[in-house]
Amino acid sequence: MNAPKNKFNHFLAGFIPGLLIPFLCFLWWSKIFVAQASMREIVALLQQLNLTSKILSLSVFSNLAVFFLLLWSIGEKAARGVLAATFVYAIVIIILKSQG
Repeated sequence: MNAPKNKFNHFLAGFIPGLLIPFLCFLWWSKIFVAQASMREIVALLQQLNLTSKILSLSVFSNLAVFFLLLWSIGEKAARGVLAATFVYAIVIIILKSQG
């Protein structure tokens, strides 16, 4: 049982999903709530309404589930990768909020 846990227990096993999953949640949200618009139109609308950082912040909440899933199933190093990706998103959100 420990062999699979050790095989995937490294930083990138958490960092890559930690970056991708919030982005995929953002895409999912945009297609549900703004179904007829293209991604370019959605981003322009969010910037116009000053909602980009808010929607991105909500999308990052998906990392909480990924963090605990990796912590319980794979190990600490993978969970640290998700945490690092969350900090990357936090920096991006702070930059977006300071611009708007």
